[in-house]
Amino acid sequence: MKTSKIAIWTLLPLAAGATALSGCGKRSAANPTALNYSQIGVCKVWTSSAGTEQTARPNELYAVFKIDSVDNSKPSSEFGFDPERLYVDQSTAAQKTKNLSFQVRHFIVSDARFVQAMGVSRPERATVAANQKLDVNGFFFVPVSTNKPEDKPPVGNAYELVYDTTNPIEQWQQGAGDIIMAKANPGATFTAVENCKELAYK
Repeated sequence: MKTSKIAIWTLLPLAAGATALSGCGKRSAANPTALNYSQIGVCKVWTSSAGTEQTARPNELYAVFKIDSVDNSKPSSEFGFDPERLYVDQSTAAQKTKNLSFQVRHFIVSDARFVQAMGVSRPERATVAANQKLDVNGFFFVPVSTNKPEDKPPVGNAYELVYDTTNPIEQWQQGAGDIIMAKANPGATFTAVENCKELAYK
């Protein structure tokens, strides 16, 4: 018996519809992964437990941040969190239109000596399951310029974190472009202190 051509063409839209429905809940602009963080402050010097002193360069400060949590509760796919992808973008608008070699991106310094000296913990790599939220409570610093970008210098020593999503394979695998940085204290300004130990780590 011959298979009806009408039946075959009827099944194709149904299969396409099922495929579309199976994608609901995947990481997207409507179902993003949120990296919740706050800026603790800015400082100039920190000293390790061994007595080694680390001092910021002229026209630079150490901006100290805390990652509070990785909220993957909306997407239906897991998220591979890598704290070393976090950075402060100090590129001008013109530099952002060019390739990465022209951009000014200051990545985090996740130094075990720093967190030991401050009596806190640092963020670690983790795989966050679908529909889950991971508490991180990890601290780190970023060496930042006090006068960049030139077209929009930082106000009140406040800096924003960005998560690097430039890897095209990861963008395809986990929708890395749909990651939002949610700063808990976006309007706060900070006065630079001499020693990073003076900041309130909580």
